[in-house]
Amino acid sequence: MTGIDAGYSNATAIIKIENPNLRVLNNIQRITGFIKVRGLIDIITNLDLDANPRNAKKSPVTKEIIETIRETPELYPFKSKGILIGASECVELERNRYSLSFQNLKLEGILDGGHNTLAIALYLLDESILLSDNPKFIAEKQKELNRVKTWDEMKKFWEKMSRPVSNLKQKESNALDALVPVELLVPDGNSEENIHDFLTSILLICAARNNNVQLKDETLANQDGVFDSLKEILKRQMPDVYDKVSWKTNQLGDIDIRFLISLVWIPLGVALKHLNSKGTLTGIKPLPGTTAYSSKSEAVKRYRDLIKAKDISEKVTGGDKNTWVIRNSYIKSALEMVPTVLKVYDYVYENFQDAYNKNDGKFGRIEAVKNESKQRRNFITPFGRKNIEGPEKMVPPAGYMMPVVYGLRELVKVDEESKTLSWAVDPMKFFGELPNLSKIVGSFMGNMRDVGFDPQRVGKGDSPYSQVANTVKAMRLELEQLEQQQNGRKAEEEIARLKKLLKEQGVDTSE
Repeated sequence: MTGIDAGYSNATAIIKIENPNLRVLNNIQRITGFIKVRGLIDIITNLDLDANPRNAKKSPVTKEIIETIRETPELYPFKSKGILIGASECVELERNRYSLSFQNLKLEGILDGGHNTLAIALYLLDESILLSDNPKFIAEKQKELNRVKTWDEMKKFWEKMSRPVSNLKQKESNALDALVPVELLVPDGNSEENIHDFLTSILLICAARNNNVQLKDETLANQDGVFDSLKEILKRQMPDVYDKVSWKTNQLGDIDIRFLISLVWIPLGVALKHLNSKGTLTGIKPLPGTTAYSSKSEAVKRYRDLIKAKDISEKVTGGDKNTWVIRNSYIKSALEMVPTVLKVYDYVYENFQDAYNKNDGKFGRIEAVKNESKQRRNFITPFGRKNIEGPEKMVPPAGYMMPVVYGLRELVKVDEESKTLSWAVDPMKFFGELPNLSKIVGSFMGNMRDVGFDPQRVGKGDSPYSQVANTVKAMRLELEQLEQQQNGRKAEEEIARLKKLLKEQGVDTSE
């Protein structure tokens, strides 16, 4: 066994593999065998599921796994597909023990078998509670354990129970000795090239192993670091929103990453349209609002293709990094505009009813609006999570929202000198004035009536987007003309003031 030292150890664990079998294929060492249930305590303590495309959560499957461990532990190695672990450093010790070090926790760790590991962790936690002689303690902790639904919740409880869990290593039990199939992948060599090739391969291996559960594009994109720039911006500008996004499969969160990406394309589409006009990335086109509404999976796929394009970003790995660093200034500035887009979305969502009714409409009588409002237990804005209050308050379907917020594209300006995007007009002030929002909503009320107020047909139709875009563009031009006129009057007034001052000083200002 080769010892590898990459110099970036973020986590370590020692495991004992029963009946190990080593094979070397394409510069990767593959060790298969079994780990006792109790032997996974260090793995669960020191690792998370960052390297796994899915977040594990409690389900009937985890319940069946726990029942097998308790009732027929001898059958567990035959009923379970086990766990796949990847580590960039592995040193073989005595008695079939292996010391593992993980330098990049986004790529290494538990690559597959997250639900198996969660089930085993829940079983170990329950057993650790039963070590107590205090009935009240047992009842309280079991109640707390029953509330645990996800891996992240389990880890928080695990930290509190670390001492009794550790005591299970010495307890005699057939269930604790149940064998878990394990496959360990490590580099075959200690050179930087070996480790780099290994880390590059791990992501592909992980994705392939999880294909049997049909991993979604957004989950694989997250695993590949495609969303990292967007994450950093939200974490900095809107930390509460960042915390509420479900970035990968089974991760708790109120905000669907696909919905978020469909809105990211508002400023991003302007940037890409400009790049296309300059002959860059002509194979990737801006996402139309109709597609953003009707195919959020396409929004994610196109976003992934854009971020991974060689003219846009650079792949960075090593240490604890596995990410795409955006180098294109147009795209970087477009992503910086996303928080404003989300704030505008919230405002429009909250005030759509009032804007509609300002046009002599009866928003509450629309059947689609009634259905949408009935499905909402609470009326809250999608991103800021603000409670929407008011008598007879109702909320718009997404099909009504998309044409309005995609009108934001008409407020974006391109600066070729700085190679950046910015807002020509403050969107929150522009949309935040109810007369303006009423005019925008009113511009496509006729389209809504033409399709029987069907949100699907509104959101998928080109006309509502065109009507809103033309309206917003005309309103922007009016504002800019008004500003020019005001600036002109100010200039005339300033010239007159200076002439008067010069005249008072005896200077002849006549032509």
